[in-house]
Parts: sequence; structure tokens; C-alpha cells
Amino acid sequence: MIKNLSTREKMILGAGIVFCIAVLAYMTIIAPYRSRMQLLDRKISASQSQLEQVNALQEEYRDLARQIKKVSSDQHDVSGLFSFVENQVQQVAGRDKLSSMRPVAPVRHDNMVEEGLEVKIERISLRQVVDLLQRLDQSQRPLRVKGLDLKVRFENKSLFDTSLTISTFGRG
Repeated sequence: MIKNLSTREKMILGAGIVFCIAVLAYMTIIAPYRSRMQLLDRKISASQSQLEQVNALQEEYRDLARQIKKVSSDQHDVSGLFSFVENQVQQVAGRDKLSSMRPVAPVRHDNMVEEGLEVKIERISLRQVVDLLQRLDQSQRPLRVKGLDLKVRFENKSLFDTSLTISTFGRG
């Protein structure tokens, strides 16, 4: 049957066969290869972002471990906390504004003890409260302000009565 075809028809038939082979090769080899490569590229990208997250968490873990080691090595007692907080309040607002300071019952966390102090300050401006909080936050001691209560004074709306709960950590 192919012998009966003219040269032109044989060329068209040959081109059709080559085209079919090319389409078949594309569908069975090239297209799956490209889709697999795209899938692997997406997996690589996802893995890289996960690696970045793991590295960030690792750095955060190391930072927390350094903080725990520092807290464990430092020995801060409540009496030292009393004098430190009293000194900070005196520098920010003056000794006469400090109404009271009383210890809070210690709380155990595994091998650490959290010791607290409740401080009441009267007739203090908002700027002074912010300054005191910044001083406590930037101190070398491992302090944490667990509670802050501001009440506006009746006679002067720009002044506050403040109650702070401050805690520090030490070895237990």
C-alpha cells in the first residue's frame, strides 16, 4: 500500500509519523520530567524556608539558653531587689512618691525560683511611669514586670497612683 503512494504523500505520511512520535515523546518523557522538576523546585523552596525557620528557632533557643544560664549563675535575693527597685523609683520620681513595697510569695519553676515584689507609687506622671519601666527593662538584673495598675488621681488628672508587680528569678 505504501508503494502505491506518490512521493508527496510519502513525505506527508513521514512528517505525520515524525509528528506523532514527537508528541508521544513529549507526553511520555518531556512533560512528566518538567512537571517533576517544578515539583522538586517547589519542595526545595519550601525546605529552604523551613531551614530558615529552624535556624531562627535555633538562635532563639541559644539566646534563651544564655539567659537561663545567666539567671542560674546570678544570685539575686529579694533584699537586693528591694534596694534596686527603691533606687530606681527614687531616681525617677523621688523617695517621697514611694508608698509601699512588699514581697510576693516565691513561686518554684523546676529548679528556678521566681521571687516577686509589689511596689506602690503615688502621684507619679505617665512620663515617670514610662521612664521607670524602661529602667527596669534595661537593667542588668533579670527582671520582669508582671503587673501594672494605673489609677488616675482625683485632684489632678495628669498624675497616677501606680501599682507594679516585679519579679526576678534565681536558683532554687
